[in-house]
Amino acid sequence: MEDLFHISVLQTKLGGKVFNRTNAKCKDNEYGKEFFATGVVLKQRKTINFSNFNYIFESITEIIDHNASRKP
Repeated sequence: MEDLFHISVLQTKLGGKVFNRTNAKCKDNEYGKEFFATGVVLKQRKTINFSNFNYIFESITEIIDHNASRKP
């Protein structure tokens, strides 16, 4: 999922730390996915370009529409 964010968002520093995109334990100079979600994405949600996520949202909408059409 992180690959869908613009590189400038991924390079955001928090307290001088850089984002660790892996699931490995963070080093002292890194922050993890939870802090990325709350400290970067949540706080910058009004200015982040989420257009790369559109295909996911469109697919979910298609699934919902398909399942709704199957109900008796």
